[in-house]
Amino acid sequence: MLPFKQAHANHKFRVIVDNALTHSAKHYSVEYFGMKPGTRCKPDKIFYRAEEEMVANDYGVAVSFSPKFHYELNPTEELWAHQKQFVRHRIDQTFPTMVKLINKSRINFIQKNVSLKLMRRFWRTLAAYERGDSYDYVLKMYFSSMYKANVISHRQIINSNSNN
Repeated sequence: MLPFKQAHANHKFRVIVDNALTHSAKHYSVEYFGMKPGTRCKPDKIFYRAEEEMVANDYGVAVSFSPKFHYELNPTEELWAHQKQFVRHRIDQTFPTMVKLINKSRINFIQKNVSLKLMRRFWRTLAAYERGDSYDYVLKMYFSSMYKANVISHRQIINSNSNN
């Protein structure tokens, strides 16, 4: 890591991390909470920081967390989706075949350079959200022409329509 850091000493780095609980668990001290009635710290006064942010900050690296429930911004989820699709289209419903197909799906992923497709899709999706495109539009344009507009973005759910 040291040679990399020396070679890129004048660069700014940003790491994009998905919002899995293991990546975004909040770090706080018990000191923030009072032991007696009426001495609790108000939640808005507690400063939350993920452990990754604290470590990265020590090394001058910025950390951004992708929004929750946006699988389209998580290349790992896309890899798993590719593997599942590969297996589903070829499975004969037996366990030994499934195990072989999982290995073949990994080889297929490498041979077809699917990682490049997923990274391009990731950056196009980020650009679309930056432009202000809707969740609906992004799913339709970048993920499936068969997409139906019956998915509600979690960003649009409010109390008045949560019972629908």
